[in-house]
Amino acid sequence: IVYICFLILGEGYNITYTDCDPTAHGEVVDIRSACASMQTLTLEGCEIYTNCEPCYMCTAVILLTGIQRVYYAATHEELQQHMHLSSKKRFEILIHPRPEEYYNMREHVEDRKVYEIFEKWSSKQLKA
Repeated sequence: IVYICFLILGEGYNITYTDCDPTAHGEVVDIRSACASMQTLTLEGCEIYTNCEPCYMCTAVILLTGIQRVYYAATHEELQQHMHLSSKKRFEILIHPRPEEYYNMREHVEDRKVYEIFEKWSSKQLKA
């Protein structure tokens, strides 16, 4: 969810598999939705809420649009423990390195329910 002053500007979820689009991570879909609804390329002053700590691509989009704060429920390490990832090496490339600005704008808000979501999603992907 992209959010500003008690107003949800955009919502999105990961549609990479359904759309066969490797860039359609939840954060990117969410930001696309917010930018379209506001008819702008910048989301300065906004916050984004997401299940998992954003990958490098999503971090770049967050920084590019000027979102000021990122709230996430699970870290990358927690994600790896609860999902069956097809390539640990590819996953590591997605999360490192990160721009220094990112570390000042993020906040981990732990929510155990997110692990159930990861495990359901992971088992669904294994069947596909």
